[in-house]
Amino acid sequence: MPVKAMILAAGTGTRLRPITENRPKALVEINGKPLLEWVIRRLRKAGIRDMIVNVHHFPNQIRDFLERKEFFNLNIRISDESSQLMDTGGALQKARACLDDGKPFLVHNVDILTDLDIPAFIAHHVEHRNAVSLAVRARNTSRYLLFDSRNTLCGWENNKSGARILVGSRPAPVKKLAFSGIHIAGPELFEYIPGKTPCPVIRAYLQMAEDHDIKGVEHNEGTWTDVGKIRDLKKGAEFVCNHPELFGI
Repeated sequence: MPVKAMILAAGTGTRLRPITENRPKALVEINGKPLLEWVIRRLRKAGIRDMIVNVHHFPNQIRDFLERKEFFNLNIRISDESSQLMDTGGALQKARACLDDGKPFLVHNVDILTDLDIPAFIAHHVEHRNAVSLAVRARNTSRYLLFDSRNTLCGWENNKSGARILVGSRPAPVKKLAFSGIHIAGPELFEYIPGKTPCPVIRAYLQMAEDHDIKGVEHNEGTWTDVGKIRDLKKGAEFVCNHPELFGI
């Protein structure tokens, strides 16, 4: 099934300072290409032709970059958050007119590099008719999503603060998994995101899980890298060198 994708590129990139003092996080380069280009190439190789990119920090730089690249011969639109950063849930709601065609859509953080099989991830979502599919991984992190024995979302936990939210109608959690920054949602999601206000998408998912099956799709094999910190850019460079086939290179 052809799906649209939203690339979350509006973050201020505080973890990448001082590089992001004069450019957006999405244009921080790895091996001579910005993070945004690597993700676009990745999604294009996976067969996705329609994309939405949200912008906030140095938005005109991202516009100019996409224009110079002739939008990679894809249908790429910009969702402008210049006046207010909307967080992930709010960003999706703001871009609803571009995303909501009654079909599932994929969401991908701009600072994530992984060999997750995206076409297989999409096919799994469609086959199992999930309301939402979350790419998750067994790794150490400060915040976890909680799942029952059927990998259905049933809560969230902050390891540092001890805060915990459980979905009231779900069985008790049996495993803790880390969110990978890649997810597929159906149009039902928009009904759980308040309009025109910043909103974390995980908050919306926890509310949505009361009424719908939100599934974790584990990808514990292979590689996953968050390149949102300066110390991780080298790992990102090694990843793209080792996996040119993922990017159509």
